[in-house]
Amino acid sequence: MKAAAWSAGWVAALFGLWLVLVGTHAGLEEIGGACAAAAAGCLHWAVTRARMRRIDPSLAWAGRLLGIPWAVVREFGVLVLALVRRPRGRFRAVPYAARGATPAAAGGRALLTFAGSLSPNTYVVDVDAELGTALVHDLDRRRAQDPL
Repeated sequence: MKAAAWSAGWVAALFGLWLVLVGTHAGLEEIGGACAAAAAGCLHWAVTRARMRRIDPSLAWAGRLLGIPWAVVREFGVLVLALVRRPRGRFRAVPYAARGATPAAAGGRALLTFAGSLSPNTYVVDVDAELGTALVHDLDRRRAQDPL
C-alpha cells in the first residue's frame, strides 16, 4: 500500500511538471501528460515492488560534480571546433574507484555514467564493475579529459 501511495504521489508530481514544462492547458497536452505520468507511476510501482538492488552514491563523489558545469561549457567549444576540424575520435579505458557490488559502488557507477556523459566531447559507453574501468569515447582525442 505504501508503494502505491508513493507511486500516486509521483504521478501527481510528474503530471504537474508536465503541465509546467508544456506551458499550455490544451486538452491533448493534458491527456498526453496524464498518460506519461501514469506510465511513469506504473514503472515506479513495478521497480519498488521488485526490490531491485539499491543505489546509494557516496557524498565523497559530490565534490567531483562541482567541475562539471565548467567542463560542459569548455567542451562545447571543443565540439564547435570539431565541427570545423573533423578530428578522429577514439575509445579508451578510464580507471575509476567504484568497484564491487555495494550500493555505494553502484551509485558511483551510475553517477559516473550520467555525469561523465554530460560534456559534449566525452561520452561514457560502458562501465565494468569487476575491472574498475569505464569505456569512454572522445570526439577530439587531443582535448580529452577523464569523465569525473
